Amino acid sequence: MHISIMFISLTNHQTDKPVNLTYGIVNVGVDNINSKKIAVHEISYTIKWLNVTGTDYYMDVKTLSGTERTVLAEGYYNFCDLKESLFDPIDVDVNLNNANLKIKINFSKNKDIVELSFSKKLADILGNEMKREGVKRVYVGVNPVNLGVHKFLYIHLHELNSAENLHNGTPSTLLRVVPAGTLGFCDTEVIRFPSLQFKKLQPGYINALNLSVYGDNNKLVKIDDLSIILEVR
Repeated sequence: MHISIMFISLTNHQTDKPVNLTYGIVNVGVDNINSKKIAVHEISYTIKWLNVTGTDYYMDVKTLSGTERTVLAEGYYNFCDLKESLFDPIDVDVNLNNANLKIKINFSKNKDIVELSFSKKLADILGNEMKREGVKRVYVGVNPVNLGVHKFLYIHLHELNSAENLHNGTPSTLLRVVPAGTLGFCDTEVIRFPSLQFKKLQPGYINALNLSVYGDNNKLVKIDDLSIILEVR
């Protein structure tokens, strides 16, 4: 039996717009043998979402002379960025345990500081809760630092035969789940799949493809320069 293979390359695809195909997909098979299937062969995307938005990420520094608030500007922060923005200017030591990724903040070097307090959103990315070690001038994160916005990206193709594709027991257009990675802002993640996950396409003539990307919160993620290679067979 001969199986024809088609590769479709979408470069700098905008996830909110359909892509017209130069050569449409003819899927007129009436049985499992002749029905076309599609899989993600390769995908690349650039991280352009922010992990700090709004003004709810702040730290209050209480000293003998009063309290000052430092608010993180909107942006994409890694551990070093947080250290340089929040703690270096007030001469406070911050360390990250490489084994468990928990943060430790030690302000014993700065004798003027009486107490540090963190907004809920800032505490969430530092370790969900910053706990003081007794009377020590030390705070530790209860959980690992969490600077990622998405752990996974969910690639949906609306031209899938959802009746033949179930996710958690319900019809779905989910094509592939992609790890979101831990790269920095504007870094590009390239993922090649050694094993392909083929899903059946809807029957008929397909002249355009509609790809959507959702995050862990089940909300649409806008990735304007998504590039993806699809394999149809």
